[in-house]
Amino acid sequence: MIGVVFCFRGYLGYNGNMKEKIIKFCDYIIETIILALIFFLPLYFSFFYNPLSNFIIQPAIDRAVFFKVSVALLLFLTLVKVLLVKRLEILVNKKHFLIIIPYFFVLTLATIFSVDAHTSFWGSYFRQQGFLSHIYYLAFFVLLSVNIRTRSQIERIINVIV
Repeated sequence: MIGVVFCFRGYLGYNGNMKEKIIKFCDYIIETIILALIFFLPLYFSFFYNPLSNFIIQPAIDRAVFFKVSVALLLFLTLVKVLLVKRLEILVNKKHFLIIIPYFFVLTLATIFSVDAHTSFWGSYFRQQGFLSHIYYLAFFVLLSVNIRTRSQIERIINVIV
């Protein structure tokens, strides 16, 4: 354990600015994960989805798991960064959140009063698109609004999309 801490301190250059270096490292990993999600999910779907094939179950599951694990990792790194900075800034217009709130309210009601609440919450095995997936989509939106701050980051995302 001492060797790992020593290597970590040596990698970041322990000179009193440890907090800033950890924040920069978290920002770098967060942006890398966001760009990887935006680039690899459509690419994975386009290469492994064959509409003429009867076997389309596995790519949907792999894609959903990749997205959910990536969003969970983004959430963890953002929480580490927020705990170190001790402030949270969301750079999104409040109108965007006012549109999302009624959608999730109706989605929650539909899940609660559904005929098959289990499938409504978790989604089917084939599609993995239940209420839980929508919570991950909301978390990804909020994490994007917290972590994307500069015009250069937006330009990198547009370059990855194009």
